[in-house]
Amino acid sequence: RSQKKKIMERERLKEQYFKNSDFTFKPKIESQAKRSCQRSFYEMSRGDQLRKETNLRMARMRLEREQLADVTFKPQLNTNSVSKKVEGHLRIISEPETYASRLEAIQRQREQK
Repeated sequence: RSQKKKIMERERLKEQYFKNSDFTFKPKIESQAKRSCQRSFYEMSRGDQLRKETNLRMARMRLEREQLADVTFKPQLNTNSVSKKVEGHLRIISEPETYASRLEAIQRQREQK
């Protein structure tokens, strides 16, 4: 609390000083700037850093997109009837109920060797 009182006292003294002095320079501050809260040094530098990182990331993405625009490779997938008849080694889709027993049989064969 004492720190809060010190800050308030400092602000009051600062206000009195500026009211009682005859400064010739009186900056015009826009109403929007008056309403905005002040940012600390850390907030300003962190904001600049984030903006720089964002701009760099966007530039990299733009460059990658431009490079990929020239790529002409378009793979063709086999959709003919022959490729649909090929069955996987594990046969999980065609024979799911026997999968566990087949694994056990393979394990026993390995143990016997």
